[in-house]
Amino acid sequence: MRLIRKSLLILLAFIAMVLAVAWFIPADFSIESSIEVNQPLIETQNEFSDPEAWKEWTNWKINDSVQTDETVLAFIPVPGMGDAGFSGKLYQFKPVEVISEELWSFESGETGSKINWKSSGTLSYPLGRIYGLFFSEIRRSEMEARLDSLRNYLESTIDVPPAPLDQPATLQPE
Repeated sequence: MRLIRKSLLILLAFIAMVLAVAWFIPADFSIESSIEVNQPLIETQNEFSDPEAWKEWTNWKINDSVQTDETVLAFIPVPGMGDAGFSGKLYQFKPVEVISEELWSFESGETGSKINWKSSGTLSYPLGRIYGLFFSEIRRSEMEARLDSLRNYLESTIDVPPAPLDQPATLQPE
């Protein structure tokens, strides 16, 4: 009986410690990433804003309602930004619930256009906050992989004019 009581107290102490640690871990997160695309700004925005094109570079499902069994992105233009920005909500329910605001903005870059992506949200207590210890790095690497995939997709859609054939040199009379 004493062993069971001692084991139960150790288990309760461990749970209390985990809950206390989770209480002090920040619940909010904000992660940003950007990428340069060798494509004109207007074409980048047009391709990005086409929901059918998303399946070419991401496995997110674009939807306007929350589904609890998968990741869903509700995608809407950002008020006041016109065509310069788009916003969405990303719902992830595996392994813990994470609901984040996604904001994409576009600007002219050095070689074409620049896509900026900011993800911010709140992690639930207590499991979400404990997951938050690893979440930022996991999310950042996911964002970079998706942006790289987006760049590859966008640059593959560029219409490249055919290179002119080399004309044989003709001799000119002197």
